[in-house]
Amino acid sequence: MFADERKGKILEQLSHEGAVHIKELVEAFGVSSETIRRDLNELSRDGKLRKVHGGAIALRHPAREQDYEIRVKQNSESKREIGQYAAGLIEDGDIVALDYGATTEEIARAVCGLKNVTFLTNSLNTAGILVEKLRHNDFTGKIIFIGGVLNAVTAQANGTVALSNLSRFTADKAFLGVTSISTGGLMMWNEEEGEFSACLAGHASDVYVVADSTKFDKESFYKFLDLGQVGHIITDSRVEISEQIKSAIHSAGTELLFVKAGEDKMNG
Repeated sequence: MFADERKGKILEQLSHEGAVHIKELVEAFGVSSETIRRDLNELSRDGKLRKVHGGAIALRHPAREQDYEIRVKQNSESKREIGQYAAGLIEDGDIVALDYGATTEEIARAVCGLKNVTFLTNSLNTAGILVEKLRHNDFTGKIIFIGGVLNAVTAQANGTVALSNLSRFTADKAFLGVTSISTGGLMMWNEEEGEFSACLAGHASDVYVVADSTKFDKESFYKFLDLGQVGHIITDSRVEISEQIKSAIHSAGTELLFVKAGEDKMNG
């Protein structure tokens, strides 16, 4: 194995587990402890990790939201699979709340054959997708846009006006996007988005988080909900999620659902 490949695997392990140990890396790669120390020294000089006695730990940088145009292209297949799965949980007659996000837009795109469903959303993009679906008789019901101060970049409504408008409604199911998921809870990069999503969760009987697997084991800027404040988290299996966060989700009483390519669903 070349040094660059070995260092890449060290960083991958760090991202999942938060720490690596020299002894374990020596056994895993079949190289000397001096070789591993040299790898860690080089990665430390490059600002990729922090060395500690006996190994190294990950640097903690808050996960930031990429621009919308970038996010919709990232992990698009995972987002589509998660959206299709989530749409399959919606039943005739449901009142469904969707917050802003590329994955929640995929839920809207997957809506088909439903009757008498009411959708609530603060996202102009999601509302536009649903309008087209309604126009083409992909479902029957209505769409309610939760208005507020519109963000010209993301086309979503937030702020006190949006929160006030949202307070008038209740929903059977809410589907929320996130920037990151850690053992500490659910996080957003933008605090106004987080406040709206938290309020949305508080007005729904059943709350689902939709997040592709790259968003786990990371922290962002603003925590808006504890793990136990949502009933379900829907994700994919493309990136391995650490046992630490799986345990935290289970301990919180939250259901972790994995969607795999070519399969309808699998409980985790």
